[in-house]
Amino acid sequence: MIIFGGIFIGLCSLLIFFIIENSKLKAEKDEKTKLIQEAVNIDKEVEKIRDEIDKLNLEKNNVDKMIPENETGPFIVIKEATYLSRQSGIRKVEIDYGAKDQNLPAVLAQLMSREEDTGTLLTPIPALVEGVKQFIIGMNFEATFAQSLDFFEAVLSLERIFIIESIKIERVKEIFPNQRVTLVLTAYTF
Repeated sequence: MIIFGGIFIGLCSLLIFFIIENSKLKAEKDEKTKLIQEAVNIDKEVEKIRDEIDKLNLEKNNVDKMIPENETGPFIVIKEATYLSRQSGIRKVEIDYGAKDQNLPAVLAQLMSREEDTGTLLTPIPALVEGVKQFIIGMNFEATFAQSLDFFEAVLSLERIFIIESIKIERVKEIFPNQRVTLVLTAYTF
């Protein structure tokens, strides 16, 4: 009986050991299952983000297709003109590219028809080399005479070819000591 009692106690101890080990393994399994579920959820979120990125890239490509080629040229020229005007201390600057300003087409037409004594255009439009673009930009600003001169010198000292087609400087009592300056620039981009 003592043998049976010893076997019974041994089996009960073994059973308790297996129950404890089984509980530990079940807790470890539950923890790993929880981690796997979190990883699956994160993977779903990553997939959603990838889909959103793909959608945004598609929208970007569609927008890029709507921008005509070589249309960045005018923006670069406008950026340079704006930078130079700020460097010269000019603050109220309006820049017109193309026919946005109703006066600009008239000024351009007048420029193109104006002739010197030689009977040629003041600034003829040259036969452009392939890859060279010509942009005509109108500018209006208020500045002192010294600021205007600084701006003109800065424009003419750029590496980019700028031609000042016309300049109109008006004195206006309301903005004295500043003057109202209107000019037309032709810029060439490569």
